[in-house]
Parts: sequence; structure tokens; C-alpha cells
Amino acid sequence: MRPRHDHGCLMLKNLLIVVVEADTVRAQSIAESLAETGDHDIRIVAKQSSLARRVAELRPDVVLIDIADPSRDIL
Repeated sequence: MRPRHDHGCLMLKNLLIVVVEADTVRAQSIAESLAETGDHDIRIVAKQSSLARRVAELRPDVVLIDIADPSRDIL
């Protein structure tokens, strides 16, 4: 979580995490593991088409994508 200052108090903000994965079983497994680390907003993006646009719309704090996935180059 990243810190945020609100009225002089330090507050923690949950992260928006995007998981880019076409395999739904693998994506769900990753999302479940991430959910165990905190109350984060986890989104799964399965389609490679319009990936850059979708990530730009979501404006995530973190994007997880397989390093071997060729679509990573468009981000």
C-alpha cells in the first residue's frame, strides 16, 4: 500500500493491480494470491487486443505481465 496524507494523518491507499493473463485459471490463481496480501483492487485483462488502451483507462499502480508475452512491448 502506498501512503497518502489526508488532513494531517497518514493513511494507506489500496493498490489497483492489473494482471495481464490469457489463461483464466492462471489469472485467477495470481489474483487470489495477491488478494491474500491485502485489500487491493485486482483486475484481470485477458485480451491482448487494445491492451495499451485498457491499461491507460484503468491507470493501475501495478501491471503484472509475463516477461515472455510479446504484448508487453506495447505498454
